[in-house]
Amino acid sequence: IQDWSHKQEGQSREFLPKVPVAVEQFVGFAKRALTQFGAWYEVELPRGSRSAISGTTIRSLMNCYLEHLMVADNVRSDFATQMTDTLKVSALESLGIIKIHGAMVNSRRFHVEPGDKTINEAGEQEDVPEQLVAVEQKEWNLKHSLVDPKKYYPDPTGNGLYEIHGDIEKDLHVVKQLAREGVYDMRAVKRIEEDFKETEDANKARSPHERGHTETIKPSFRKKVILDEFWGTIVNASGDILHENVLCTIANDKYVIRKPEPNPFWHGESPFVVIPLLRVPFSVWHKALMDHAVQINFAMNEIYNLVVDGGISAVWGIKQLRIDDLDDPGQVTDGVPQGATLAVKNSLPHGQKVLETVSEGQVPTDSMAVL
Repeated sequence: IQDWSHKQEGQSREFLPKVPVAVEQFVGFAKRALTQFGAWYEVELPRGSRSAISGTTIRSLMNCYLEHLMVADNVRSDFATQMTDTLKVSALESLGIIKIHGAMVNSRRFHVEPGDKTINEAGEQEDVPEQLVAVEQKEWNLKHSLVDPKKYYPDPTGNGLYEIHGDIEKDLHVVKQLAREGVYDMRAVKRIEEDFKETEDANKARSPHERGHTETIKPSFRKKVILDEFWGTIVNASGDILHENVLCTIANDKYVIRKPEPNPFWHGESPFVVIPLLRVPFSVWHKALMDHAVQINFAMNEIYNLVVDGGISAVWGIKQLRIDDLDDPGQVTDGVPQGATLAVKNSLPHGQKVLETVSEGQVPTDSMAVL
């Protein structure tokens, strides 16, 4: 988004899409380099391993997850698409942040059941054709969520004491279901339901309109709960450790719906994978690949608009008009279009012009060379 407040009326405000195109080219190049060669990773078992399955089999199992990743509550994608989205975010926002976790989701399995034997009207026994039956069940799925950097709050000192994944929007019915499954405190969730009211914080994120997206209307019956997840060590005001390596969740900045509990993952580590493309020593946020490119894009826009303005000025110029000599002044109310014929009064002396150019422009040759 470029600031055009310094522009005067009639000056060009064109924007060259160099940065968006460069980002897409960069992401496409990386995706093609990774995926077009087939097996882009291998599984190597340590020497002397007594694993019951081979590395090739483990890789096949991994691909089952990587090709059907859960990226949101009801959305699936594949790893290549997730990787390109992560690269795009890290190029523009300095950090690509992936949350690796899991969830129990509903799945549908199909199997064939034999038909029952029946007696027809003639009293003869006949077989009913086999039927395809769907059975719904819950199963664990790998979840690979791309985190918005604006909703990720790491330890600003760089010591990695904690990480906060904030402003997570979830439907109220999803939160209630997780409470029934024992993930959240049901009593705290009921308190949310009692005094629930929709709130919007315009300062937390840019609106879809500001990002160039279509504005969507959220239905009123979709009650949204804002969750903040804390991962890490909690210290009190005196600097003493209260809880070490825990997870807790706060809803709507008010209710603790998941009290501090030990890290639920068997590896005991953070679920966040943070990827900076351009590392900056002693920095938590590092630097975005496109930070410099954006400034160059702004400069290119200014030069291009200078060329356009010069071309328009060379074609049209600035004219002066003697309205009193026009037979009907109303014919120039909306300006004088190209190829127009003006009717003048008989009192206008022969050889005199009712409309003439007083200033002509040209395209600056230096600007063309720089562009």
